[in-house]
Amino acid sequence: MKNILVVDDNTISRFMIRKALEKKQRYFKLYIATSGKEAQQAVVDFYRKFKKLPDLIMISVDSSVASVYEFIQLINKQNLPEQWYMNIMVMSPPVNAHYPLREDELPTLRFFPKPINSETLRKILSL
Repeated sequence: MKNILVVDDNTISRFMIRKALEKKQRYFKLYIATSGKEAQQAVVDFYRKFKKLPDLIMISVDSSVASVYEFIQLINKQNLPEQWYMNIMVMSPPVNAHYPLREDELPTLRFFPKPINSETLRKILSL
């Protein structure tokens, strides 16, 4: 089972992701955070409980929760052993597709356009 953390303050975006994964829920466990601090705590709690990081972190670049960069800085402060191997998917409107981020502070990072629909999500997760 893959564990996915979704970080987005947009209720509709979270609903669309939840709906897209509904039929495959036996393969995925979904965790939701609506703020950068919630997401940071979710990652830390997840690591304490399972001794690993979520398999995928989906974070919205256009949300008010925190920038992707701020989120990664928060996680870096935790010094988790596997933090450099986090698999992060940035959900971005086409306008933000080239969001400026520093390579030296990033784990595996991929950008995908919003809104995330079930077909896009299936491709991302290789279902």
